[in-house]
Amino acid sequence: MTHHKASSSKARTAVLALLTLLACGWALASASNDEQARGTPLQAPELVMPAVTCPTVGNAHERARDAEAAAQARIARYPFAAAEGTAALHDFALAAACFAHAHDTVAVDRVQTATREWHTTLQRDYRGTRVRLERALHEGDDPRARSEAQALLTLLDGVQTPYPRRLRAIAETQPQTPGDEP
Repeated sequence: MTHHKASSSKARTAVLALLTLLACGWALASASNDEQARGTPLQAPELVMPAVTCPTVGNAHERARDAEAAAQARIARYPFAAAEGTAALHDFALAAACFAHAHDTVAVDRVQTATREWHTTLQRDYRGTRVRLERALHEGDDPRARSEAQALLTLLDGVQTPYPRRLRAIAETQPQTPGDEP
């Protein structure tokens, strides 16, 4: 009878050990997936100035004025539509290229100054949004993290690095509803 109790105790210990190992494996796999979405901060790419050339067809000076006006209009819309901010950089670059093609150095200088100032503003906003995202992730504020990730994706449209992939994973995370298990 004591032999039966000893083997039953060993079997129970083995089952508990197996269950513990399975639970640890599940926890590690979950943590690994969560770390990909939230984990270690990745190197965020810089917002780059677009390289644009002025088309040789048409009036370069007129095209430059139109592009400069479009950039200013986009800046005015930027607080309501973040994609307008990076589009304004493109328009400024086109304006500068076309003014240069038209040999209007005064206008080139004016547009290049406006471009640098706007780029500085976008960089500041970009940094602030990254900080707010990291803080939201640290605090477990999923709705705010999704919102900040989406804002960053808008600024990084077309950028192909691990950082936007991480942002997409955060932005696409489904909110938990009451009663869901954490």
